[in-house]
Amino acid sequence: MMDRKKVLIITGTTFRNDTNNGKTLNSLFANFNKSELAQIYFSPEVPNCDSCSSYYRINEKQLIKSFFGLLPKKCGGEISVDINNKKIDRYNANIVFNKSKTFVLLLREILWDISHWKNRNLKQWLDKVNPTTIFAFFPGNKKTAKFIRWVAERYNCKLVMFVTDDHYNDSTINPSYIRKLRYKRMQKEIDKLPKYSDIIIGCSELTAKEYGEKFNLAYEAIYTPADKCFLEMPLKVHNNKPVILRYFGNVELERWKVLHELGNTIKNYNGNTQKAKLEVYTSIANDEIINALNIEGACEFKGFVTGDEFYQLFQDADIAVHIESFSPRMMRYTRLSISTKIADYLGGGKCILAIGDKTLASIAHITPVSMTVNNLEDLPNAIEKLVSNPEFRQNLQEKARELCDKDHNAEIICSRMRSILLGEIK
Repeated sequence: MMDRKKVLIITGTTFRNDTNNGKTLNSLFANFNKSELAQIYFSPEVPNCDSCSSYYRINEKQLIKSFFGLLPKKCGGEISVDINNKKIDRYNANIVFNKSKTFVLLLREILWDISHWKNRNLKQWLDKVNPTTIFAFFPGNKKTAKFIRWVAERYNCKLVMFVTDDHYNDSTINPSYIRKLRYKRMQKEIDKLPKYSDIIIGCSELTAKEYGEKFNLAYEAIYTPADKCFLEMPLKVHNNKPVILRYFGNVELERWKVLHELGNTIKNYNGNTQKAKLEVYTSIANDEIINALNIEGACEFKGFVTGDEFYQLFQDADIAVHIESFSPRMMRYTRLSISTKIADYLGGGKCILAIGDKTLASIAHITPVSMTVNNLEDLPNAIEKLVSNPEFRQNLQEKARELCDKDHNAEIICSRMRSILLGEIK
């Protein structure tokens, strides 16, 4: 009888079909049986995908309600899947920035330091799971690093860390002394994790190499797999007049400023005749950003879409837009990240307009198969070439599918994930 193996997934967010990290988890673990998986996560979300045998949720709101863990029944617990649970489709972008403020970061760390989260409920749940391998998104704070190490030591687990962002280094260009101290404490905890690991997985070649060499571990790039529904989309050039450019996804980290520049470029290109139009589909409640994304005759803020409506809008778009900010500070946030929607764009065989610095992992990855703009001064020429040349768009569509088959093949990626997490690393 073969030894039973179980992967414990430790992440900030859970399995969902309407969030970026949720979709990433679903695609990476598509080849696993739910009996092989269990998850602990740290956000208020509820899983709406039945991908694991059990889910355990613990977050800061629960720590406060439990009087810092003194009331164990309120301090985390097993949670059921709700397949009808829907994502809130509007939120304030300021939340994204405020959670990175030094004062907020320190308060959150103090809360975890003084709270009794290692209670009987958690230990009993972990004993029931009895994990043999831990899969964790690379920690971006001290408490997550400590949590991962505690579980790895308690169950003598192999640890596989998946790096999607540069959390190890402070993204602030000139951090304060307190912030530097906070990051040194975090790095000290993270530096204890490699002894439980034999491999680092990165979301790109750049990410894998940098962190593998940093921690002297074997490393491998595993891209987000493309979903089957995108691969089944027809590869054709539409006859839209005007030509429709569509952006799907988050606009924070100053991406909205680049979208605003793109909208103005389209307005100038159109002149008295609307030859192109940019539509932005995102969840945001910031009036300044919404106003900046509404440019008469050129750009329109459309709000959040999901499900069948999203797929139809995606399929009918002439050009899919990927944006990264040119701000040095924001580039420090995003330099190693590759958005989950890039796999969608490539799988769907879309003509991609990519705007961002060439050193960013996401831009570098799709540069060979997209119209890439590394300098905003080049935007007018790029728009003219894309809009006026359908044959050029067709060529980029075909190249996108080729890159998807090479780097985002779900069958190959999911098989490799099983080999790494449940078998021998080869």
